[in-house]
Amino acid sequence: MLAKRATLVRAGIPAGALRIAYTTTRAGEAHAILVVVTDRGDFVLDNLSARVLSVAEAGYSIHRISSGDLLGWVAYN
Repeated sequence: MLAKRATLVRAGIPAGALRIAYTTTRAGEAHAILVVVTDRGDFVLDNLSARVLSVAEAGYSIHRISSGDLLGWVAYN
């Protein structure tokens, strides 16, 4: 997830649009995902899936998500 984030930043995606989220998988395991915030909604980039999905489609329960600068963590609606 961190390597994917770094690659996207180097490719020109604004760092503030990339969030790290602490989630729970459907099996109940702790997991981190990369969330891309766009004007079309929030999308999940995840090593457990080859597809880019909306947060709702991905089915994760997001507990906390980084702020745009990665220094703070906030609750996710």
